[in-house]
Amino acid sequence: MMTDLYSKWNDMENEAAKDGRAVWSSDTGTTAFRIGWDPVMNVPFMHVKVKTDWSPKELKTYTTKGMCANMVGKFVELKLKQVNQEGQFMKMCIEIIDKSRKGATPDNATRTVLSDSANFFKSNKSGLGKNEQMGLYGELILLEKLLNHFPKKSLEVVNGWKGPTGAYHDFAYSDRSIEVKTTKKKTPEATIGSVKQLDRMKLTNLWLNAYFYFPDSGSDTLPKIISRIEKKLKGTAALRIFSRLLNIHCDRDDFDSYDTTYSESKQYWFDVKKGFPAITNKPKGIGNISYGLLLDQIEDVFKVKQADVFKVLNL
Repeated sequence: MMTDLYSKWNDMENEAAKDGRAVWSSDTGTTAFRIGWDPVMNVPFMHVKVKTDWSPKELKTYTTKGMCANMVGKFVELKLKQVNQEGQFMKMCIEIIDKSRKGATPDNATRTVLSDSANFFKSNKSGLGKNEQMGLYGELILLEKLLNHFPKKSLEVVNGWKGPTGAYHDFAYSDRSIEVKTTKKKTPEATIGSVKQLDRMKLTNLWLNAYFYFPDSGSDTLPKIISRIEKKLKGTAALRIFSRLLNIHCDRDDFDSYDTTYSESKQYWFDVKKGFPAITNKPKGIGNISYGLLLDQIEDVFKVKQADVFKVLNL
């Protein structure tokens, strides 16, 4: 699974630091790519085995304040410069690999994504829209609850947060997952963005944790909850992972400008089991599917208590 590559980078960082040399892995799902970690600069890198000419002039266009691009034998090497942008760099590399797996040549996939990403690394600017901010806030609320409930399992809790990586479900622990949704509609309605979000697949358990918020009301904000979690994780290995996952969204400093306040009106927990109102298959010829899930109209048989969910997780 593509999101596993984030974990591979984290593992290689530890290995590179211990051995004092660069390490890499070709286990990326395609032989044209390998990912690695440079212990000297303490940054991630990726090698792309190319078949077309990459001139010094072209490579220079992709060498920015944030990253550098060079030829290393038959490989184009992409290496991060800004140590506070690991998450965004990793996301870019994974997009390149994903495009290749979907049919593009490694050269074309790399050029396409680099062209789209170069401006970001030059300008060092990014951001989240209002709905994205609220969605992230909902995920962090659950993350904070899990850290409070499992105080000695911070690394396991944070490693299970998959929302920023584009995984099917926002939290994944072994064969149990949780999808988080937020809404501000007067009639609480969660937007389900794909047929996979509420698909149990081979999971033992899948839960939906939804929140109904009044934005621009209350006192809690993204900067506040991020600071609380950072304080809770201070001095642990989990803090580095948390920071890197946040960085997939945008630079840490950017979060301080998100001053929307949130007031929780209602919280929901559902067991996504047989009979739950979800679209998990689509007929041939149908493209992307998204739909609204009316939270107040879901039958009581699917409702569960948060305490019971945490008990089953048993981290």
